[in-house]
Amino acid sequence: MPFPFFRYRSKMLCEPCRVSKLEEPSSSSLSDTEAANASSSAPIASAAVTSAHEKCGCKAALQVFLMSAKHMSNLIHMESCRGSLGCGQVPVGRDIPWLHQNVLTPARKRWRILAIDTSYSTSNVGSMIRCSSAFGVHAILISSNCADAWYRQSVRVSMGHIFRVPVIRCQDLAQTLQQLQEVHSVQSFGAVIDEDATSLRSLNSTPESVFVASRWCCVLGNEDAGISDAVRNVPDLVRLRVDMLPGVDSLSINNATAVLLNGLREREVDDQGQYEQEW
Repeated sequence: MPFPFFRYRSKMLCEPCRVSKLEEPSSSSLSDTEAANASSSAPIASAAVTSAHEKCGCKAALQVFLMSAKHMSNLIHMESCRGSLGCGQVPVGRDIPWLHQNVLTPARKRWRILAIDTSYSTSNVGSMIRCSSAFGVHAILISSNCADAWYRQSVRVSMGHIFRVPVIRCQDLAQTLQQLQEVHSVQSFGAVIDEDATSLRSLNSTPESVFVASRWCCVLGNEDAGISDAVRNVPDLVRLRVDMLPGVDSLSINNATAVLLNGLREREVDDQGQYEQEW
């Protein structure tokens, strides 16, 4: 059975070209050419993709091919495939100045940032990107030695959310965190398992507790060693832990990401100390 293969060029695609938004047409709505493409040997979704592609203004930006599952597996050097492939250009020129100009602007009331420090697993990076999108994170910072967020496994595990949340690689993550705090009042939290660290549950609990500002960054570290010493030593960084029952000393980095991002988002307060109600 032939499957669609999408090759994206540098031009951005319009909404009808996004496969996830396409609706399967009835056979009566297809032209003769489309009906031939949607024969018993090809999924009707492929005809839907072709139909939308022919009608949109992004035709020069998208090429659609059909190939057998066997050929697709040979192309990606894997025994099985998921039914569709995409090939595109990785964004270039995204650095900290670009981030402040396009995403973390003064007009944005809340800044939610995830920082990934020295994670070597592309699968985990992809999962953390997906969590970030789920909990309203605006940008992701990764250390210079972190796994490639645009590696195909990371893109696949992110379920496409890497196209929704910008990822910026930092030459010096600790220095970037310090600059965010000093220049933009971004509060940094470093995920640790230290018993003397601040508990997520204790945030905002009493007047003496640490309060979550409207601009914050949550840093998660290596799957084995945790956050680096350089990040630990960032001035005013709050070491943050998740309370767990005895006998369990840590969570997987993916689960910890989800728990911490949701916990911080729920505890955001504005400049007047009022809880935020919006995403």
